[in-house]
Amino acid sequence: MTASKSSGGLPASRDWTSAFRVLALKRTQPLWRAAGLPSELIASPAGVTSAAREFLVATRGESDPDKYVAAVARTLSRLELEYGADVAESVSVWARLHFVRSQHHDRIDSWSGFLLSLLRRQRSPAPEDTLRIAPDRKDRLLTDLHVAFGDPEDELLKLEESAGRVPLTPVEEAVLQRDTPEAPTDIYVPGVTDAALAVQREITLAAWRHIESLLEPQELFEFVRWARELAPALRVNPERLEPLKLS
Repeated sequence: MTASKSSGGLPASRDWTSAFRVLALKRTQPLWRAAGLPSELIASPAGVTSAAREFLVATRGESDPDKYVAAVARTLSRLELEYGADVAESVSVWARLHFVRSQHHDRIDSWSGFLLSLLRRQRSPAPEDTLRIAPDRKDRLLTDLHVAFGDPEDELLKLEESAGRVPLTPVEEAVLQRDTPEAPTDIYVPGVTDAALAVQREITLAAWRHIESLLEPQELFEFVRWARELAPALRVNPERLEPLKLS
C-alpha cells in the first residue's frame, strides 16, 4: 500500500515503521549520522526515541491505513514540538527517501548493487574497457569511486557488525514484541539492518553527487549507458539504473 495519501499528504505506506524502528532503538544511534539524520537528534536522542517507541506500540496490528497515517502525523507533530519544524520536516524527508518512496530507493539500491559489484569484481577483462570516455577521466572516475563509495562501504560493515552485537533492552524487546531472543545467525537484525540500508543509500547518493560533479553531461550519459550494458552480468536490473534525483 503506497499510493493512497491522507493526513496532510503523508504517503500511506507501512514502511514508516522501518524508519521509526531505526529511531526507537539505542543500538542504532552510532549509525544515525552516517544514515543522514539531523544533528539535533544525535545530540539529544531521548525525545525522538520515546516518540518512535510510542508509534511502534500504537500502530502494532493496525489495519486501518487512515489511523496508521494519523499516527505518523502525530509522531511528526511531537517531533516538531520537541525539536522544531525544520527537524521534524527533515525526519519526514529522510523517512520518505530511505523507506517510504520505494520506487526511488529501489533505484538507489540498484546503483548500490552495481557499484559494489563493479568495485569488488574479481574477473577479467576489466569491464571499464567498454566505457567510452577519455582514459585519464576514466581513471579518475574509478579511483574516486573507490574513495567515495568503496571505502565508506567497508566502514559501514564494521559499524553494522558492532551495532548488531548490542542486545535489546527489556523495554525495546517489549516495544518490538519479540517472541524469541535474537541469535548471532539472524539475517535481519531489528533496527540495525534498517539503519544500515539508510547508510548505504546515503553513501550511494554521495557517490552519485561525485559522479555528477566530475563528469560532463555527455560523459554522464555514457556512464549510464555503460552501466546499463554491464548490469545483467552483475545481476542488476538495467532498467533501474536511471540518473538519481537527489531531492
